[in-house]
Amino acid sequence: MLASSRNNTRRFSQNKDAENAEKSASRRVLRGEQRETLRTLRSSATSASLTMRRMSATLDLAIELISRPSVTPADEGCQALMMDRLGKMGFNNEPMRFEDDDNFWSRRGSAGPVFCFAGHTDVVPSGPADEWNSEPFTPEIRDGLLY
Repeated sequence: MLASSRNNTRRFSQNKDAENAEKSASRRVLRGEQRETLRTLRSSATSASLTMRRMSATLDLAIELISRPSVTPADEGCQALMMDRLGKMGFNNEPMRFEDDDNFWSRRGSAGPVFCFAGHTDVVPSGPADEWNSEPFTPEIRDGLLY
């Protein structure tokens, strides 16, 4: 009877050890899943602006520019922002004024060829707000597109 009791105790102990090992493995898996879920939640920001900002430096710049109500002739600092960004990338910026309009020229290096991109940072008035699906100077991503 004593041997039988020892065998039962040993089996019980082995079962408990196996059970504990299984629970421990489950906790590790669960913790891993929880960590992954937490990572996913952190990277899936609930705020559209946070989501947009994480996508890329180019998108960051587009959002920053769209957020500025730069209605002609007010630039709202768009050109200063562009010159700052270009300056950080090694461009030399030359501000230019044409009557009441400010512009700039940026050049990286001193040798040719020269690539020139002409654009502007001001826009025409946005018109009636009720004709927009969102605020004109509040960027948002809908269906994977920036509006």
